[in-house]
Amino acid sequence: MAEFIVYRLAPADATGKRAVARLEAANGEEAVRLAGRDVTLGAGETLAAEPAAVEDAREAERNRTSRDLARDTRGGEGPVAEV
Repeated sequence: MAEFIVYRLAPADATGKRAVARLEAANGEEAVRLAGRDVTLGAGETLAAEPAAVEDAREAERNRTSRDLARDTRGGEGPVAEV
């Protein structure tokens, strides 16, 4: 069993996805089936799942990048040359 994040995907004529569940399942198809019992979909919406480890790695990278940027700036003005 692995952890999956299940996303609600917007209809084909729109963009975006929103996480609606995080759960353990044998595979992505099972994760979608399990989440589908508790998620109401609008017209044209679908569900998709991806391994949670993938999104967890993306989030860790975003956090690392944010911390690095905060460390490299001074006073919110961006990098300042030493004189």
